[in-house]
Amino acid sequence: MTGRVFLKGIFSIAALMAATPAFAATCTSAQSGNWNTASTWSGCGGTGKPGGGDDVVIAATHTVTVDVNTSALTTLTINATGNLVGDGSNKVLTVGKDGGQDLTVNGTLNLGEGNLATLKLNKNSQWGGTGSVTLSVLDMNFKTQSFTAASTMTINFSGAAAPIINAGTITSLVTITYNFTGTVA
Repeated sequence: MTGRVFLKGIFSIAALMAATPAFAATCTSAQSGNWNTASTWSGCGGTGKPGGGDDVVIAATHTVTVDVNTSALTTLTINATGNLVGDGSNKVLTVGKDGGQDLTVNGTLNLGEGNLATLKLNKNSQWGGTGSVTLSVLDMNFKTQSFTAASTMTINFSGAAAPIINAGTITSLVTITYNFTGTVA
């Protein structure tokens, strides 16, 4: 009887270990290049490119182009003088961790006109930083967007007639400016 209980315990532990997801990687740009190119990144596991649940950092002076629909990232940080741009083909960049800051822009995030891409919130999202943000479409996915206390952002929308889709809630204790350039049909 004791042997059976012991074996059940071992199988239960083995099943739990197999069901536990791998730890997320911190993928940092190693050079400028396309999102979907492994040589653009360092620190990523598996395919060598950012995957679901990863933390992504765009390093200073690097420009990374979103050329694929991304998996849902936990965090995205764009360091000062770093650039994240769309490739103009309306790809979707997904981010959100539902607690704490998950989007930090101290460089440039340009998914607007000429670089069209959609920024989608996977979960409630908190933004921070002092960089430049230009979006064509923000898919709030019915989530809440908030801002950190030290944020001084201006968010520019260009390139889409309906720049915010699946509207959620925006909460802020700091001054955030939204600008829209374009025409509404």
